[in-house]
Amino acid sequence: MNTLIHTVWTRLALAVDHFFQRATPDASPGLEAYLSTAQSLHQLEDMQRRWDRAQRGLASHGAR
Repeated sequence: MNTLIHTVWTRLALAVDHFFQRATPDASPGLEAYLSTAQSLHQLEDMQRRWDRAQRGLASHGAR
């Protein structure tokens, strides 16, 4: 049981750290508020994937 809890917390910490490292330099003012609405690790990871896709889409259209 302790291993499972440790694994979940480790994944959550890594996901949050990874997201903020990449998002912080050009983050919009509402990004932190948006991320704070995540209620689970799965939801946070999904939000990260959507953010990444949106940023890649903007870059491929020359918006960045």
